[in-house]
Amino acid sequence: MQVRVKLSSDPLIDFLDFSYAIADAACPTGEKGLEGLDCVTGKLVTRHVPIPQSGGFGATWQSVLVSNDGRTLNELLSSDQAVVNEPAVSELPFHEPSPPQIGELTLPYELSDADREAFAKVLVDIKRPLRYPMSDEERAEFMEAYCKLPNRPMWMPALVTEETINRRKSDHDAVLLRHQRALLQEFEAGRLTPVNAYHAPVATLMAGTFIPREQAIAYLERHGFEYGDDAPDAVVPDIMTQCNSEVGKGEASELPEGDSERRVGVSRHSAAERAAAVKLYWDLKEAQEPDFAAQVAKKYGVTERTVNNWVKQEAKQATEQKRRAASPFALGNKTGSE
Repeated sequence: MQVRVKLSSDPLIDFLDFSYAIADAACPTGEKGLEGLDCVTGKLVTRHVPIPQSGGFGATWQSVLVSNDGRTLNELLSSDQAVVNEPAVSELPFHEPSPPQIGELTLPYELSDADREAFAKVLVDIKRPLRYPMSDEERAEFMEAYCKLPNRPMWMPALVTEETINRRKSDHDAVLLRHQRALLQEFEAGRLTPVNAYHAPVATLMAGTFIPREQAIAYLERHGFEYGDDAPDAVVPDIMTQCNSEVGKGEASELPEGDSERRVGVSRHSAAERAAAVKLYWDLKEAQEPDFAAQVAKKYGVTERTVNNWVKQEAKQATEQKRRAASPFALGNKTGSE
């Protein structure tokens, strides 16, 4: 199964957001909470195995005194004084073989698709919720309820622990760093053209810069990732359709009425619409309307994140315009030497 990366529908993808989206998809940590089957990391299978017996005789050998010339006591004595040994059976008794002993051996295994399906079926019969985090008492209650099920799988679930989450965080950070380095290599190879919020190319790929969406998609494809729009009702072609230059007419017919066909990397909203959305955002916020960002998102058919990005871009643009206007080298300004 290919990893599906949640990709923003915006024409420009923030560099850090993009690298975090890849790491989140490739190695989710679950630190914000897990439920149900996501709390199970594997299965513990207990098998009954025979305990191996010792290969010895079951008795220890008796030590014998030997003289300096290598003779035993019997060899030193005369024949009438020789020590008569008891029957060998009394010296080295051969015990009757004891019945084989059986021990328990518990080993961890990964879950198969069949295991997941079987566990999901019995999970609905357990009244105790399965989630992370849980207290020790809650874990014990869940395991007790699981063991009482008559139709449960013949294995015990290995549940997520704090140690599991910490290990996943470490793996997540490693994936994040690896892809940030890979993106820098793509930039150095000329396959990425980072830009600022105004679509102007920048000198290097760093925090605060953006990657054109079509280039981000190309990167995901080169690394074997699928992608999906983060909007719940977004129209995004699947991985096979992305290889084609045209979007099928069938997909266009599924778009909501009034929507034009969305092309990858191209915004559906004009600059005037985005400016109007930002103005509405501030008007509603000033009026202390509840969920003002959500209202704007609903009106323009985008996500709240997209609205917030428009607001940030507008603020950056205003700051840049003020900086340029205050510059002594701005058009129409006089420098001190003139």
